Parts: sequence; structure tokens; C-alpha cells
Amino acid sequence: MRIVLLALALPALLLVPSAIHAAPPLDGARLVEAWPGLAFDEPTQVAHPGDGSDTLYVLELKGVVKRLPKYRGTGTVPQPAVALDLSKTGRVQTQGQGGVLSLAFHPQHKTNGRFFLSYLSGSSPNVKLVVSEFRMTDGMSAPATERVVLEVPKSNYIHQAGGLAFGPDGKLYIGVGDNGAKNDTAGNAQNPAVMLGKILRIDVDNAPAGKAYSIPTDNPWATMAGVKGEIWAYGLRNPWRFSFDAAGTLWLGEPGSSDAGCREWITAVQKGGNHGWPYMEGNLRNAAAPQPPANAQFVPRAFDYGRTDPEMGSCAIGGRVYTGARLPFLRGRYVFADYELGELYALSVAQQGGRWVGSDQRKLGDITHCVSIDADAQGELYLCSGDKSADGGTVYTVAPK
Repeated sequence: MRIVLLALALPALLLVPSAIHAAPPLDGARLVEAWPGLAFDEPTQVAHPGDGSDTLYVLELKGVVKRLPKYRGTGTVPQPAVALDLSKTGRVQTQGQGGVLSLAFHPQHKTNGRFFLSYLSGSSPNVKLVVSEFRMTDGMSAPATERVVLEVPKSNYIHQAGGLAFGPDGKLYIGVGDNGAKNDTAGNAQNPAVMLGKILRIDVDNAPAGKAYSIPTDNPWATMAGVKGEIWAYGLRNPWRFSFDAAGTLWLGEPGSSDAGCREWITAVQKGGNHGWPYMEGNLRNAAAPQPPANAQFVPRAFDYGRTDPEMGSCAIGGRVYTGARLPFLRGRYVFADYELGELYALSVAQQGGRWVGSDQRKLGDITHCVSIDADAQGELYLCSGDKSADGGTVYTVAPK
């Protein structure tokens, strides 16, 4: 069976490609090293534990979580302490797009010490995306505290996604990629019987006996036969980085295919929505995919763009709506990056005619291979720059000029 609950229609007349570099850059911002002189080993994410402190945690791809205080630009640069190291456990597979992919602290982490990691494990064709809970005491954790929450079977090392975020509802949202077949020829993203190509939503606080989580009763298909009840949204390609804004909207950036005419896109994710992949490439029909079912309707992208150079790829990295105080001209703008182009952007987002629309896209700066855009307790931005083809990596913050 196919999921038949569909979201907003996007009339063909509205399928207008968005242009990148459409407006002059915002000149009031600059990228500076968050901890000057400190190198990281393929940093994947920066996370704040939500405990009222200035402590931040930097996740590295091989499974090391480093703890260090926020640096305010004066005095000695703090040195990190290793809070958790999974790199020597043999659990983490780093081939392809593998590794430890995301970190999310429990909303009550200050009192319960819980946090969650997603990572790739196993060898092809028996690969799995693992989501596990760990416990932390006085800022330190150990591999022995791991409790596996969820495993999603896969067959290869690409399109893991693996994004994690707790919503304002206290539920854990999990991004799962479509498994990487070109134009999703396996049909995973549109298949309600598998978790691939989806965003999942689970309750890690009210699990029945013998289970690690429960399915929230208000999930779109919590009890429907033949449908994975964990599914929150579907029709996704590789939901790697997503975040909630202050109003509770879930923002996601996704990369398009490698075919000619490919698009990159930013989406405001909708509960129960079919987000179009592989039938849609951004807001355009994907000519390489099969014809969609009759009368199918898809959640429109808030913003999409194509390649500016046919010899250079593009890869949208989802970010977040800025809420900090250092850069007033950025407040309310959605900040995202392009991994391949090496550029950072800010986008105005607003609801128009019942849908989210991004406009007035501006360049903020250049950053090599940005893989994550995160925020501290004050809403100031931290960006991870790293690449498997080179050793090391850097964490940046966005500061005023």
C-alpha cells in the first residue's frame, strides 16, 4: 500500500527555479575560529547540553565527543577534554558517508545525564544506522553506558542522513536517508513499510517494558497496518541536518541528485507530508524518476537552487533560523551552507499563501566543506568544517565585522 495522506499542492505555475547569488552579500558578518588554533579530527557537530552553562561539545566523525567551554575571544584558548570515545570500540563504520553522525542532548540532560548519538555500523550489505542512548556524569561518559534505541537496516555506505533533534514536544526526531540508489530506484522514500527516506519521531521517555522507545499516539500513522508508526514525514532523500525554530517549525536542507539539472533545497517539514523525492528535484519534476501517482501532491520546497557551474557540484547543508544577539541583521533569517560550493548563506523565510517561501538569499562568507551549522545557548552560530580527504578540521563561529 502507499501512504495516501498528502500535504500542500504546488501548482505547476509556481514551480519557478530560485537563483543562487540573487542578492548582494551581507557584509556585516565574518567567520572566525571558535577556538583559535585548535584543530579537530573531522568535526561533525557542535552541541549545547541545555544546562545553562557555557560548555559545548564537539562531535568528531570517528566517535570522539570533546567537551570545552565557549571561548569569548580573550585570554588563553581552552583545551578540550574527551567526554566519550567510541573510535576504538569497533562499533563505528566510517566508510562512505559513515561515522558518528549526530548528537542530541535530552531536554532534561542537566538532571538525567542522557544524550543520544547516531552512527553507521556493520559492513555492506549488512549495514545499519544505529541510534543509541548514552549517560553522562559530570560531563564525562563511557562506551559501556550505551543502550541501543533503534536500528535501521541498510545495504551500503551512502545516504545515511542520521540527523537527530529533540523537538519542543520533547520527542526525538531522526533523519534516515533513502539508502543511496540513484534516483531512489528501490522506491524507499515513498514506501511506508520501511524507515528509509523518512523523518522518524519517537518517544524515548515513555517506553513500554522491554522496549527502548514508544511510538507517539499523535504520529500520522501510529497504528496503521503496513506502515511504520515511527514515520513523521516521508519522500526524503538524505535528511542530514535539520533544526527547529522558535515557533516549532522543523527546517531541513537536502542535496539533489548528480544528474543534469539537479537542484538543492530547503524545506519546512510538514507532519504526515509527502516531500516529493524522487518524483521532485527541488520544486521541479525529476525527469529521471517514474511518473508519480495520479493526483499526487507534494510539500513544496521553501527554496531551491541549481548549479552555477556545471563542473562543480552542489550540496545544501541545512542550518537554522538565527536567534542570537551578535548579528541583529541576521535575526529571523535561515542560515545554511553549500558543502561543494564552500559558501554560507542567509535566507529570509516567511509564510505566503499557506506555504513557506524563502527569498532574498544572501552570501555570508566562504567555508570549506561545511557539514553542520549549530548554535550555543545564546543562539550564536557554530559551523563545522571538515573533509575525509584531508586530516583535521575547524570549528568556526559567525561574528560581526
